Amino acid sequence: FYALKNSIAQQLDDRWGRQQPLWGMNTLRVQGERGDGIPEPWATTSSVADDLDLWQPPGSDRWIALGVGYRDETDEVHVLAVASDIDPV
Repeated sequence: FYALKNSIAQQLDDRWGRQQPLWGMNTLRVQGERGDGIPEPWATTSSVADDLDLWQPPGSDRWIALGVGYRDETDEVHVLAVASDIDPV
């Protein structure tokens, strides 16, 4: 799954330029556990993935993220792709 995610990430790097640094989800998970409001899709994403590759395509207000979802024990491991106009930070 990581190899597939990395292959897709390389294609997005080639298209949009070098990605943002790897974005860890621990801070969002802790904030969510404290009851802080985390907007979707980032709240759900932080519950299934530990980190994301993240891009903001040039000229766009959207964010594109890739990760490997494996934290949900009731679900299979999968490559996770997220597109949102909500800033993840």
